[in-house]
Amino acid sequence: MALGFLPGGLIVTFASPRIGALADRFGTPRIILAGAIAFVVGYALFLRIDASSTYGTVLLPTMVLIGIGFALCSARPASGWSRPTASTRGSRVRIGPTTRSRCPCGSQVATRARAAFG
Repeated sequence: MALGFLPGGLIVTFASPRIGALADRFGTPRIILAGAIAFVVGYALFLRIDASSTYGTVLLPTMVLIGIGFALCSARPASGWSRPTASTRGSRVRIGPTTRSRCPCGSQVATRARAAFG
């Protein structure tokens, strides 16, 4: 039964890295809208499931559409977001007012967030 979900996972694995180029070409909002539509259609196909349903008629198309939806909704532009450039590496950017947390690891989280975005 678990192998029934494999097509969706494979689509996400192999398509997600390539979606950034589509986002650059068509715009991120359009790509995410297409992903949301794939989710809605994919989950709507689950409404057809009954005791006589087969894998190929209900579950496979659903998993393919949900995999496409996840891949499209993880879109981000390929240009400029993936890695820091030499001019931005090591620079400090103020994220904004921070709130103190009672968690002892809060400072580590803030430091990692600054490193990731700055």
